[in-house]
Amino acid sequence: MVLDIVQCYGPCLCKLSLRLCSNISDRGLASIMDHCCELTHLDLMDNDHILGERLERIPEDLPKLRNLNIQYCKRIVESIIEDLERRKPNLFVSHFGINGYISCYE
Repeated sequence: MVLDIVQCYGPCLCKLSLRLCSNISDRGLASIMDHCCELTHLDLMDNDHILGERLERIPEDLPKLRNLNIQYCKRIVESIIEDLERRKPNLFVSHFGINGYISCYE
């Protein structure tokens, strides 16, 4: 259902919250990034299916993104987040760090 919405309305979306939608996978994230190029805010909080490899493409695929919430997405590798923050310094990333604390990069 989410993918149908994204494919239909993606170009018009600026903010997308999939908080607690635990069935979103990396494949679903790829579809979101392919269809929602105008996103400024993306909330993926509390999703254990996303590994995060596609997050590396945010600077190219989502150039307008300013806020990314990946808190409690425990399978995302910390180095991917750190690289994203370095490559897109104007992106505010909120995530649950590997040491059990909330980290926010700005």
